[in-house]
This record gives sequence, structure tokens and C-alpha cells, in this order.
Amino acid sequence: MPFKIYLTVMFNLGTLSDDNYTELKQYLQDIRSIRNSIQFPTDIQQTQYDIIDLSIEYLETILKTKFIDQTQLNEFCQQARHLFSVNIDLAARAQLDMLDTKMRPWYEERFNDTERNTLKILIMGSKTTRDGYIEKTYFYTLLGERQEGNHIIYVEDADNEQRALEILGVWLLDAKASARFFSGDSERLHRDVLADAGVAHIKRIFKASKSEL
Repeated sequence: MPFKIYLTVMFNLGTLSDDNYTELKQYLQDIRSIRNSIQFPTDIQQTQYDIIDLSIEYLETILKTKFIDQTQLNEFCQQARHLFSVNIDLAARAQLDMLDTKMRPWYEERFNDTERNTLKILIMGSKTTRDGYIEKTYFYTLLGERQEGNHIIYVEDADNEQRALEILGVWLLDAKASARFFSGDSERLHRDVLADAGVAHIKRIFKASKSEL
């Protein structure tokens, strides 16, 4: 709700436009209806009502004044962020607790040390992960890894196990070829082919530019 409100008014600082006034007035009615009808689980109920009430209060203010004050908008966003952080913490805990309940016993009981050295974890997803993706972070910690590649692989655009295994096969083939051609560096072909030469030349370019000043 706060994001919806912010996105509606972010380019409308000052006098509220007629179109935004109409849209937000309807949205206020919708939120009030939700507030009176929806039920939340007891352990998260108060936070959700606080988010709704904060949104209602802010909408009532700007609809009454027909003016978007930047300071008030910033305060609204900060108050919303504080409430969001409660939900975010609960969501992260729930997801990781569920993952850990399944994965750690499987990892510790099923594999010996030798098998763990060759274990590959495939994390399937429909798009590139954002920095700090919690499933990656969990498996980094479980396997004692610092980065993706050796034991942990995020597989993009894979909506089934067969597709993920096909991508893994290509990954392993690249790793084997890379080790042969690049003095044992099995990760070299998993990076841009031009990466190392590019970094070296970029340094030369900017070093030359500085010397010309």
C-alpha cells in the first residue's frame, strides 16, 4: 500500500493533480474496505493493521490538503520502511527455517566428506538473482563457500529438473575444458572470455589518461 501511494505521488510534489486526487480517493475507499474485512494471522496481525492505518492516515491528509509535501512524504516512507522491516524479518526467518529443516539433515546425514567435495547444489530460478539472495547465502554457509561456481550454481530460466541438469552438464563441460586450456583454472570459461585482458587494458587506458593530465 505505501509503495502504491508513493508511486502515485512521487512526481506530483506540490499541488495534487485532479487525476491523482481521484485515483487516491478511490484507493482510500479500497483500503478502508480491506481494513474492515481482512483477517491476518495473530502473530503478524498488528503490523499489517499498522501499515494499513498509516496509509489511511497519510491519504486522508493529502486528500484534505490536496498538496504533497516532500517532508511529509519522506516521513511517511520512513515510517512504512520501519513497519516493512518487521515483515521482512519474519519472511526471511520463515523461509530460512523451512529450508534449514529440510537441507541440513539431508546434507549432514546423506553425504560423507568425500562426497561433499564433489557435491553440486543447483538453485533454480526464472531470472538473475539480486545481490544477497538468501538461498544462495544459506548454501554458501552450509557448504563453506564464498561464491557461486565450485559447488553452488544458480540456474536461470530453468522451470524443471531436466532443464537444470542440461545446464549443469554444459557448466561441467566448460569447467573441464577451462582447466585444460587455462592451467587448471576451471572457472575461467565461466567468466567473460575477454575479462582478464579487458581488466588489464582498462588499467592501461586510465593510467595513460592520468599521465596526460
